[in-house]
Amino acid sequence: MADQIKIMGLSIVDQRPNKAGNTIVAFFDCEARGMALRHCALMRTVKGGLVASPPRVELTSGRCNGIWIVDSALQHAVMMAARAVYLAMGGTKAEWLKHEDWRALPDDVEGEDDLSGLRRVLGADAIDETLRYAGL
Repeated sequence: MADQIKIMGLSIVDQRPNKAGNTIVAFFDCEARGMALRHCALMRTVKGGLVASPPRVELTSGRCNGIWIVDSALQHAVMMAARAVYLAMGGTKAEWLKHEDWRALPDDVEGEDDLSGLRRVLGADAIDETLRYAGL
Protein backbone atom coordinates (compact mmCIF):
# COMPACT_ATOMS: atom_id res chain seq x y z
CA MET A 1 0.00 0.00 0.00
CA ALA A 2 2.82 2.42 0.79
CA ASP A 3 3.82 2.44 -2.89
CA GLN A 4 0.41 4.01 -3.64
CA ILE A 5 1.27 7.13 -1.62
CA LYS A 6 3.01 9.95 -3.46
CA ILE A 7 3.86 13.24 -1.79
CA MET A 8 3.48 15.95 -4.43
CA GLY A 9 4.75 18.87 -2.34
CA LEU A 10 5.46 19.76 1.28
CA SER A 11 5.97 23.06 3.08
CA ILE A 12 7.45 23.17 6.58
CA VAL A 13 5.66 25.68 8.82
CA ASP A 14 6.26 27.13 12.26
CA GLN A 15 2.93 27.37 14.04
CA ARG A 16 1.75 27.58 17.61
CA PRO A 17 -0.24 24.68 19.09
CA ASN A 18 -3.99 24.77 18.48
CA LYS A 19 -6.61 24.72 21.26
CA ALA A 20 -6.22 20.94 21.61
CA GLY A 21 -2.43 21.27 21.97
CA ASN A 22 -1.56 19.84 18.53
CA THR A 23 0.97 21.66 16.33
CA ILE A 24 1.03 21.61 12.53
CA VAL A 25 4.65 21.17 11.42
CA ALA A 26 4.03 20.96 7.64
CA PHE A 27 1.38 21.15 4.96
CA PHE A 28 1.55 18.73 2.04
CA ASP A 29 -0.23 17.54 -1.09
CA CYS A 30 -0.41 13.83 -1.87
CA GLU A 31 -1.91 11.21 -4.12
CA ALA A 32 -3.28 8.09 -2.48
CA ARG A 33 -5.35 5.29 -4.01
CA GLY A 34 -6.45 7.35 -6.97
CA MET A 35 -7.28 10.47 -4.95
CA ALA A 36 -5.43 13.78 -4.87
CA LEU A 37 -5.49 15.50 -1.50
CA ARG A 38 -4.29 19.10 -1.37
CA HIS A 39 -3.29 20.99 1.77
CA CYS A 40 -3.10 18.06 4.19
CA ALA A 41 -1.38 18.70 7.51
CA LEU A 42 1.44 16.81 9.21
CA MET A 43 0.79 17.42 12.87
CA ARG A 44 2.67 16.82 16.14
CA THR A 45 0.04 15.60 18.60
CA VAL A 46 -0.23 16.69 22.22
CA LYS A 47 0.95 13.17 23.16
CA GLY A 48 4.16 13.52 21.14
CA GLY A 49 3.23 11.50 18.05
CA LEU A 50 2.70 12.50 14.44
CA VAL A 51 -0.50 12.31 12.46
CA ALA A 52 -1.49 13.20 8.91
CA SER A 53 -4.68 15.19 8.77
CA PRO A 54 -6.72 15.41 5.56
CA PRO A 55 -7.51 18.86 4.17
CA ARG A 56 -10.09 20.98 5.91
CA VAL A 57 -13.09 22.09 3.88
CA GLU A 58 -14.38 25.66 3.87
CA LEU A 59 -18.14 25.79 4.44
CA THR A 60 -20.37 28.82 4.86
CA SER A 61 -20.71 27.83 8.51
CA GLY A 62 -16.93 27.65 8.97
CA ARG A 63 -14.10 25.15 8.49
CA CYS A 64 -14.65 21.46 9.09
CA ASN A 65 -13.13 18.11 8.29
CA GLY A 66 -15.18 17.17 5.24
CA ILE A 67 -12.75 14.39 4.37
CA TRP A 68 -11.95 11.48 6.67
CA ILE A 69 -9.46 8.67 6.08
CA VAL A 70 -11.24 5.71 7.64
CA ASP A 71 -8.58 3.14 6.70
CA SER A 72 -6.05 3.43 9.54
CA ALA A 73 -3.36 1.65 7.50
CA LEU A 74 -3.79 4.20 4.70
CA GLN A 75 -3.69 7.11 7.15
CA HIS A 76 -0.49 5.72 8.68
CA ALA A 77 1.08 5.21 5.24
CA VAL A 78 0.25 8.82 4.29
CA MET A 79 1.79 10.06 7.54
CA MET A 80 4.94 7.97 7.04
CA ALA A 81 5.39 9.22 3.46
CA ALA A 82 4.87 12.85 4.53
CA ARG A 83 7.20 12.33 7.51
CA ALA A 84 9.96 10.98 5.25
CA VAL A 85 9.75 14.04 2.99
CA TYR A 86 9.54 16.35 6.03
CA LEU A 87 12.77 14.84 7.42
CA ALA A 88 14.50 14.96 4.03
CA MET A 89 13.68 18.67 3.81
CA GLY A 90 15.29 19.33 7.19
CA GLY A 91 12.26 19.02 9.44
CA THR A 92 13.03 18.30 13.08
CA LYS A 93 11.31 16.69 16.06
CA ALA A 94 9.64 14.03 13.93
CA GLU A 95 10.22 11.12 16.29
CA TRP A 96 7.57 9.87 18.66
CA LEU A 97 8.28 11.19 22.15
CA LYS A 98 6.65 10.37 25.45
CA HIS A 99 4.16 13.07 26.43
CA GLU A 100 6.29 14.19 29.38
CA ASP A 101 9.46 14.32 27.25
CA TRP A 102 7.77 16.39 24.52
CA ARG A 103 6.57 19.05 26.95
CA ALA A 104 9.98 19.23 28.67
CA LEU A 105 11.99 19.60 25.46
CA PRO A 106 12.97 23.26 24.93
CA ASP A 107 12.42 24.59 21.41
CA ASP A 108 16.10 25.22 20.82
CA VAL A 109 17.27 21.70 21.84
CA GLU A 110 17.46 19.25 18.99
CA GLY A 111 18.79 16.19 20.83
CA GLU A 112 19.68 13.21 18.63
CA ASP A 113 19.67 13.19 14.87
CA ASP A 114 16.02 12.89 13.74
CA LEU A 115 16.59 9.59 11.95
CA SER A 116 18.65 7.94 14.72
CA GLY A 117 15.66 6.79 16.76
CA LEU A 118 13.85 5.50 13.71
CA ARG A 119 16.96 3.66 12.55
CA ARG A 120 17.29 2.17 16.04
CA VAL A 121 13.69 0.90 16.02
CA LEU A 122 13.19 -0.06 12.38
CA GLY A 123 16.72 -0.55 11.09
CA ALA A 124 18.42 1.12 8.16
CA ASP A 125 16.68 -1.07 5.55
CA ALA A 126 13.24 0.10 6.69
CA ILE A 127 14.36 3.74 6.49
CA ASP A 128 15.62 3.27 2.94
CA GLU A 129 12.38 1.53 1.99
CA THR A 130 10.27 4.34 3.47
CA LEU A 131 12.27 6.99 1.62
CA ARG A 132 11.95 4.97 -1.60
CA TYR A 133 8.16 4.77 -1.15
CA ALA A 134 8.07 8.52 -0.60
CA GLY A 135 9.85 8.97 -3.92
CA LEU A 136 13.13 10.19 -2.43
